[in-house]
Amino acid sequence: MACIDMSFFKRVCFIATFFIVCVGTRVSLADCLDPAGLNGALVYNADKRAMQFCDGQNWIRFPGPPPNCALGTWTYIASPEAWVAWESVTYGNGLFVAVGGSGTSRVMTSPDGVTWTSRTAAQNNYWHSVAFGNGTFVAVATDGTNRVMTSPDGINWTARTAAQANQWRGVTYGAGLFVAVADSGTNRVMTSPDGITWTVRNAAATSSWGTVTYAEGTFVALSRGGCTTCAMTSQDGINWTGRTAPASGWMSVIYGGGQFVAVAYNGTQQIATSPDGIAWTGIAAPEANYWNGVVYADGHYIAVASSGTNRFMYSQDGVSWTAASVTASSWTALTYADGKVVAVGTDNVPNQIMTMTIICGSGGGCPNIGNVCTDGTIFAGMSPDGNVPMYATRCDHGMTWNGSSCTGSRSSLFWNDGNTDFAMTGISNVNTGQSNTAALVAMDSDSVAPGVQPHNAAAACHNLTQSGYGDWYLPALDELDVLQVNRTAIGNLVGSSYWSSSESLNPTWEAVDGMAQEFSTPNVQFSTAKSTDHYLRCVRKQHTGQCADPVGAEGDLVFNTTSRVLQWCDGADWVAAGPLYPGGPSGGCANPSGSMGDIVYNTDHCVIQYCDGGKWRGVARGPGYVANAVTNAAATATHLQINSTISGATDGPRYTLSTWFRMLPQASNQTTQVLFENNAGRIQLGFYSDAASDPLYDVWISGKNSSDVWHVDMYKNDYIAENVWYHLVASFDTTLGAGHVYVNDQELAYNVLDVSSGGQAMDVQTNAYFMHFYGWANGFRGDVADFWFDNVYLDLDVEANRRKFRSASGRPVNLGVDGSTPTGSQPLIFFSGDRTTWATNKGRGGAFTLTGSLQNVVLGDGKGEGSCPQ
Repeated sequence: MACIDMSFFKRVCFIATFFIVCVGTRVSLADCLDPAGLNGALVYNADKRAMQFCDGQNWIRFPGPPPNCALGTWTYIASPEAWVAWESVTYGNGLFVAVGGSGTSRVMTSPDGVTWTSRTAAQNNYWHSVAFGNGTFVAVATDGTNRVMTSPDGINWTARTAAQANQWRGVTYGAGLFVAVADSGTNRVMTSPDGITWTVRNAAATSSWGTVTYAEGTFVALSRGGCTTCAMTSQDGINWTGRTAPASGWMSVIYGGGQFVAVAYNGTQQIATSPDGIAWTGIAAPEANYWNGVVYADGHYIAVASSGTNRFMYSQDGVSWTAASVTASSWTALTYADGKVVAVGTDNVPNQIMTMTIICGSGGGCPNIGNVCTDGTIFAGMSPDGNVPMYATRCDHGMTWNGSSCTGSRSSLFWNDGNTDFAMTGISNVNTGQSNTAALVAMDSDSVAPGVQPHNAAAACHNLTQSGYGDWYLPALDELDVLQVNRTAIGNLVGSSYWSSSESLNPTWEAVDGMAQEFSTPNVQFSTAKSTDHYLRCVRKQHTGQCADPVGAEGDLVFNTTSRVLQWCDGADWVAAGPLYPGGPSGGCANPSGSMGDIVYNTDHCVIQYCDGGKWRGVARGPGYVANAVTNAAATATHLQINSTISGATDGPRYTLSTWFRMLPQASNQTTQVLFENNAGRIQLGFYSDAASDPLYDVWISGKNSSDVWHVDMYKNDYIAENVWYHLVASFDTTLGAGHVYVNDQELAYNVLDVSSGGQAMDVQTNAYFMHFYGWANGFRGDVADFWFDNVYLDLDVEANRRKFRSASGRPVNLGVDGSTPTGSQPLIFFSGDRTTWATNKGRGGAFTLTGSLQNVVLGDGKGEGSCPQ
């Protein structure tokens, strides 16, 4: 590790492999592969231009540009045994493993996706899905005596008894649990901690569940069709909530690129995306094929089908898809690992396996001008801007390369918006197309039309995403001349005029004209009206491998002491890994103790953290739900309120509330703290200290009717300490005369607990206040995350009900974007997220008004954020 020091930057280091200090109470036993790395290792992946760390199982990318990767070409491989209906493939422990439903072996393995070996299944069942987790391969079947089998190595398999003899279609692993779903049977979900002992669970509906995955702290399953409830989610794999998704025949669902993506074999919408597994958006596929499998591979979604003309489609955003031709086998499933996509099929054809290498890195394999690079671009020559390699798209803008030729129509675009109300830009440099384009897309092209009108030609290249890159630009005039000189080698350029990103070089016509070049004749560059249309060929440059201000090499990691932010060089730019905090403190951080610029890996919360001089800032985290928290440090001012009826609320005999909170040290006049109340305290959660010096707070919860008659009265003395995170969940029902309060999953030893019986109504519906004590100066001074309130009752003595809000490992549970996960419907009040959205009620009870301001509580301050791999 090479480091340099600068006056305003601390510890500029090139990182090959950097082991950071690990903090926390949990020990992770697993390591990462590709490359090999121990838990907490920090590396720079030059091929993908990504800083990443090992969370004990996976390499987790820092925030930054998308992976610098492109799709390769498919290679077809024969199955080791003919006529095996291969249904599923996965990767684990350095091995690809596929299972099938016919043939002698019904299992095959490969260390590289190319060379495959037949293995003997535990029984000759129709094995439909395989997953890897916790050092074990688990496969499930739709028939047979024992419909589960497990293997520690993918080679030797043992039959296991399923919880029920259902048609088990899908299996996944997450949060320490294998979860399988079925399209038949009474209980269509089963779970197992080890793949051996299984327990039946109730699905959200009796749909034909066919696929399941786990990501971001949530299990997500979709139905194979004929469904009213076509999706369901669960935080623990045990309690499931039905969700609405298009009624298509969903065959595969995965998570990647910040969203869930699913594909279906039928329906008008054969693609669906969701940010959280709850709210789904349906999309038409480019071809109505029988789409069976989908995978996410370094910035690309890839799907395969068993029918249709083009049985392969791909997308970089999950929304816009392109179909392409592959060998016409019945492709059923695919996986991605070790830089390679592996697909398997069911047809009795010579090749039932195909692989594709994902190509990461700029250019490559194209030493000569006109060569096609491994990423699908063309080496066009040297850019005069820095004398670095310049690459062009295979076709002119508007056209598509189909594998053998350019198809479609060339775009003929205006330099400006097409109007003659010209605006001078001053962008006349003939070498710097990249900076020209960046400047033009931010400028107004029309001096009369309101708003900012686009520079169409520059915007077309700036917005282009192709070959895995999003840094295309419109070449400057002398860069365009490089294309003209090399036009024959580059190919697919016509003898017509092309736009540059340079404004007219003639001062007289600078506002009116842009510079273009004629490609049929060398050295014919001319000034022409910006409102005329010409062709475009977009280009990009090879990264220099250097960053400026300060000078640093690709992969260098820097703490900027001026902006108080960790940043890394991606070969062209410094990428900030957190928020800028200029002028912030510089004294250091606590819990754990650290100096400004220190980096640690928190094993409790799967998060890389750095000290910004005052607080630990979270950079990147592993799998698991993160419950963002906000702080109210000015209890006398900041609060939220509804000054009228809570929408949809009725006075009634029951309510439930759940919240994460932490009391901050109080001033002498703040011994009474109220977190939530309505209508002068008729429903109330508060805390009381005998004096400012009292280290423990009493906690009380009340429920009164509109005449101030008590129906719920709960009190616990000396229980809540300052600077400690707690989870509290409480539920009461006067019809049952029942009430429970659990703090950190332990029921309180109440000093007082009185709950009326007979169904007396409590005043739920009017004048709600949060962080505020009605009629008092004091509110609540502390930190809060995920506050949930509704007029329902949950028996909290039933552990499954407590798991709706707090995981068994003591961490927050994802309650859904609208708080509907615990009960299947929106609560009256749900506050969540960071300070920008926290005060917006995501529940159905209407909007609150925020008085004062909230601040974020950064990661690493002690609250739970989700589970880490073990």
